[in-house]
Formats: sequence, C-alpha cells, structure tokens
Amino acid sequence: MKRLLPLLLAACVLLAGCAPSYIEVIDTPTTSTLPTTVTTSTTTATGSSGTGASTSSTASSTDGSNTGNTASSSETVGTNESTDTTTTTTTTTTTTSTTKTTSTGTTVIPPVSSEHRALWVSTYANLDYPSDRTLSAKSLKSEWDTIVASAAKAGINTLYFQVRPCGDALYPSAYFPSSRYVVASQGDALPLDILDYAVTAAHNAGLKLYAWVNPVRVRAATDSKPLHNSNPAVLHPEWTFTSAGATYYNLGLPEVRTLIADGVAEIVQNYEVDGVIFDDYFYPYGSGITDAQDADAYAAYGGGLSRADFRRASVNRMLKACYDRIKAIDSNCQFGVSPFGIRLNSDAGTGGQQSYHTIYCDAVAWMSGGYVDFIAPQLYWSCSNAVAPYKPLADWWATTAKSYGVDFYPALAAYRYDATQVTSDVFTKGEIIRQVEYGRGLAGFGGFSLFRYYYLFKNGVDDEINDLFA
Repeated sequence: MKRLLPLLLAACVLLAGCAPSYIEVIDTPTTSTLPTTVTTSTTTATGSSGTGASTSSTASSTDGSNTGNTASSSETVGTNESTDTTTTTTTTTTTTSTTKTTSTGTTVIPPVSSEHRALWVSTYANLDYPSDRTLSAKSLKSEWDTIVASAAKAGINTLYFQVRPCGDALYPSAYFPSSRYVVASQGDALPLDILDYAVTAAHNAGLKLYAWVNPVRVRAATDSKPLHNSNPAVLHPEWTFTSAGATYYNLGLPEVRTLIADGVAEIVQNYEVDGVIFDDYFYPYGSGITDAQDADAYAAYGGGLSRADFRRASVNRMLKACYDRIKAIDSNCQFGVSPFGIRLNSDAGTGGQQSYHTIYCDAVAWMSGGYVDFIAPQLYWSCSNAVAPYKPLADWWATTAKSYGVDFYPALAAYRYDATQVTSDVFTKGEIIRQVEYGRGLAGFGGFSLFRYYYLFKNGVDDEINDLFA
C-alpha cells in the first residue's frame, strides 16, 4: 500500500534548485533489530537462465556492486530468459535452531526468523530483471513472480531490489525519470508501478524487500542513450561530473545531497519497503574525480578540510541526511550500505585497493555516527585468497559493527563460481558454505546476502545454500 506524498511540493523544491546544507553530526549509535520475516516454500517455481559476456575492467563494478579481486573486476552484461509460471506459496515458521551435517562438517542453522538471508536482484543493463526493456505489465509481473517464488524456494528471506540503477526510477517519481531498463527510452511512461507490485508480491510470499539505490550514478560509460529532459542532471549539469565516460553527481554540493535524500524519502513515504540499501557507488573508482571537477564545491564548502577529508565528509553528510529522512517517515525501515570490502589494508592485513582513499568512504564514521542500521561489505574473496582473504576481513567487520551496535550482513560472491566471469580466485565447491559457517561463529554476524539472483541457480550455488538453510 502506498503512503501519501506531497508530490507537487517536492517537484517545486527540485526545480528551484536550492536546498539547505546538511551539517555533519555525530549521534549516539543506533542499535537495530534483526529481520523477523519468515520465509516461504513454493509448490512451483521456475528460475531464470541467461548468458553473459565478460570484459575485464580495472577498478570497475558490475551493476553497482564491485566485483574486484583486489583492484580489478569484471563487468558482466547478460540476458535472462524467464518462463511465466503460476506459483502457490505457503508460509512456514521456524523458531528454533537445528543441527545438520554439511560438506564441511556439522553446523548449527539459525531459525529463519533470526538470520538475514538476502539476494541481490539487478536491473542495471537488464542483468536479472526485467529480461527486456519493453515488457508489458503482465510480463513484468510474471517475471517478478518467478524471482520471488524461486528465491523463497531457495530459502531466501530478503530481496535487495535495484530500483534506482542510474539516476532513474522503476516507479513514478517526482525527482527522477523512468529507467530505460524498463522502458524504451528514459522518461517514457511506465507500464506498471514496478516497485509497488514488487513489494506486494514479496510480502505476500513472506519475503522482505529492500530498495537498492545507486545514489550518485547518472549514466554508465557504456550507455550512450540521451537523458530525458526532466532528468536532474539535464536540468542542473553543474551538479555532475564525468569520469572514464560515466556521469556522476557531485556529493560535495548540498543540492545533490538533498536530491538524493529527497529521492530516498520518496521511496519510503510511498512504498512499504523494509529497508533501503546503497551500494559502493559514491566517488568513482579508477580515474576518479579530479581536483578541477569539484574545485567550486571545495572552495565553497571545504571549510578548511583537506580535499580527501572534504570528500569523505560529503559522503557522510549525504548518508546521514538519508538516514534522518528515512527514520522521520518510518523508524522501522532499515538503512544500510554495501561498501567495497576493504576500508583500509591496515584493518585486516589485506593488500588491495582501499575504499577510504579510492572512493572516499569511511564506514567506521558511518557506524560510529549512528546513521546506518546495518553494514553489508562486499567480501567477494575466497577464504584462501592471498591478498584479501575472507576470514580476517569478516573478523574485522563483525567486530567493528558489533562495537557500534550495527548489524553485519556480508555480501558474498555467488558469481565467483563462474570461471567465465572472473579470471582469478574462482570459487570451488563449498566456498559459500565455508564463509557462512565461519560468519555464524562471529559475534555480530546477523546474516548475509548473495550477489546476485542469476548466479543463485548456477554452478551448484542453490545446492550449497540448501545445506545452509535446511
């Protein structure tokens, strides 16, 4: 059910192009509660299949979730074929832990109501959903029903659904045009309020739905299609900069931070989402942002900080603005971030790129400041990785999150079982089991997520999580 929103007022604020500057405030850390939604079982479910072509790209990302081993990654653009199917779901409740033997030994399985078991569903480049950009409302519903039924059958209890892939929206928005991943051209009329249907269908199946938002990406480097004339980046090109062919919003500007916070508030106001999650797109990887590109913002708002500290403070202010707006609307709606898995190499003895310096992200500031409910770092490496092994990273993140009363839900790389998608650190059988079982032994571990939907049904990943869940 939608919540009411004064859309006219919001539109006026956007067109005016002015907004108050948010001041960074360090609050008392907020302790959140673990999700309590029960999972469902299905009588019929059809998964998706697809093919993908992989191209290596230094310090790049795949649909907003960085897939690098250390400083390199693969970007996969695939097509998925989904079969329309009618599903019947029944809700079941598990309230006690169970013990079973898996391929790695005996493990204790927490009750489904107390462990966060999430699955990323990407709309960027139509990787997971929808299979085509010009589907009818009926087909959009059918494909989403398949995703929900398949996830529920696999034991997933939460979906991270990408509703803002590129400064656009999969729902009617007062701030952003419709996404060209669901319509022929950005700004075309939506055939369906996709987010409204997605939330309802997920909840009916006993799953939670978190709105996955890319807060600053306006357009990917591979996208040459024109932006709609209502796009804020067209109305205010001075709010943006270009890096390696991609367009981003400049977080150093108060107007940009307000736009992002307004967009998030709109989602929470209008839809019964259970949470909002940002991925690791803040400042860009690779060539990044030059001093010239944010010179005006730094001159106006730097306040004596170094350039790097100013950029980190800009990220912090944006996140706090979003947190405050969300909580003012719905105190139960969870807010979190999925940053690149290495903050600083000194944290866990790793040797990869460091998000603190590369994309100006300081997750400790977010947790200590009390403006994230959970942290979902992208721990996309195997336990045996020589440069960034999973276990010491999980140790550090779990300990740090617990110390600030923040839930820890590591993002795990289901895609790494596919040797056609990665050139190194290919996962071997049982890797996800090893990672989850290790995490369950850490204080502060509240669950995990799998990246992403397509790979849940490839290379035996669904068999592994069946071992973990049942």
